[in-house]
Amino acid sequence: MAFENLRKYWPTYSFAQPFNAMMLLAAIVASFLFFPGQGTGDGGSSGTLLKFLHLFSVCTHFGTQTWVTFVAGLTMFHNLPRHTFGHIQGHLFPKYFTMGSVLGLVAMVTYMYEHRHGDMTTHQKIEIGVLVSVFVSALLNAALIGPTSLELMTQQYMIEKEHGHGDEIGTHPSGKIRQDPKYQKVRRQFLQYHAISSLVNMVALVGNGIHVYYLACQLAGI
Repeated sequence: MAFENLRKYWPTYSFAQPFNAMMLLAAIVASFLFFPGQGTGDGGSSGTLLKFLHLFSVCTHFGTQTWVTFVAGLTMFHNLPRHTFGHIQGHLFPKYFTMGSVLGLVAMVTYMYEHRHGDMTTHQKIEIGVLVSVFVSALLNAALIGPTSLELMTQQYMIEKEHGHGDEIGTHPSGKIRQDPKYQKVRRQFLQYHAISSLVNMVALVGNGIHVYYLACQLAGI
């Protein structure tokens, strides 16, 4: 069965994704050729490439956060069996947090590099603090909070399976399992880490929202 699934999906992995990446890269290269924009200047003024990397990282991260937080998660939670939903999240969230860490790092470094010369304004200093908080938040979820939360979720699901639960949609099991002290302990720990993870994710989401607004204020027009 596993071999059949590999044969079924291998064309997608080996062709579709590299093709999509190449098309995106080609579009970016074409944009640089037709719209060269600003070249590298003096006094800490970056070129178009650096600005593009900054905008791309911030917008990609912010868009992914918005989709995962407000659309994908809620849709799956209310339409999939709870354990199925959890297992999907268990595969998605490590990638989501890791991607956020990388994008947050790129956004932070490019902004700091852009303002490496001269005195920064108060607003610029605030934006650096915002970008640092976005990166640190994503990194905490990727390296510490997220993995612990997923491990506790796995332990919780194992106990629920023993009691014949897991196929419920959008709800938590009731009955004798609620009297299981081991289950109550694991579930309480999971809810605590899940709440912390959600709060840290919200810090990164709000931070990106603030920075996007700041960038919009710098635009001369659209």
